[in-house]
Amino acid sequence: MRKRIATVLVLAATAALLAAAGCGGSDNGPKAEPPDLPTTASMHMNLDYFNVSKPSLESAPPAPTNFVLAASRVGVVNLLVTVYMIPPEVALGLALHTTPSAQSDSSWVWIYTYTHNGSDWQLRLRGKRNGDRVDWEMYVVLPGKASQLWFSGWSNAATHQGQWNFHDFNRDQDPEVVSAYWVVNSETDAFLDITIEDAESQYYSSSVIYSADTTSYALEFDDSSTGKGWRVDWNTADRTGSLTDDNLNGGDPLCWDADRNDVDCPPGAARPVLRRTVLR
Repeated sequence: MRKRIATVLVLAATAALLAAAGCGGSDNGPKAEPPDLPTTASMHMNLDYFNVSKPSLESAPPAPTNFVLAASRVGVVNLLVTVYMIPPEVALGLALHTTPSAQSDSSWVWIYTYTHNGSDWQLRLRGKRNGDRVDWEMYVVLPGKASQLWFSGWSNAATHQGQWNFHDFNRDQDPEVVSAYWVVNSETDAFLDITIEDAESQYYSSSVIYSADTTSYALEFDDSSTGKGWRVDWNTADRTGSLTDDNLNGGDPLCWDADRNDVDCPPGAARPVLRRTVLR
């Protein structure tokens, strides 16, 4: 009888140890699954409404319309910011088609190739859970060169928000050039708070705020070098819009209709402040 009880206790202890071993081990999360990748919309501003090709008024009529004035300002931001965000957006999207591998430090790594301007780059995206967040680092390996940091940041899948820091690895010491805090539920429900971090830029520490709310969009620029700024609002449903610039029309809005013709602004054209609170 005692031998039978002892045998049962040994089996129970063994089962407990095996269960503990199964529940322990890797800290990579439930069922050792990789963390959710951030949405590429966290790096994207939809400016298609303006079909911007040039950030200047060289080809504009002598008295540019309100729409042209707005489009020229959007074009400047397009060059300042999206040049650093579009390639990372594409590269992050490619990770969706790549199977990551678990690492001994509880992180996950996606390794794949990205072709840019005819050159093959090896990309290494690393994600590691950190409480409710996931910390991210993207490294690029160019032919014949060591790996360089391209962008880093964090995301919170539960609150649909996060932060990015973009670097220019073509310059010495990979300086940070743009940062972005974001809250993105979808491409039409998005908010990006962007800062120009490039110390060599005349717009250093200037900010760009982008907001998308169904069919209502807005882009706001605060120029740190002048202390002034502007804001453009547009609606993709009725095709109307407005420009509010500290340097134009006494700071009052300038509006256009669906055909991009100048019109008097309706009551309430002045817009509220865009900035939103992001958990930083």
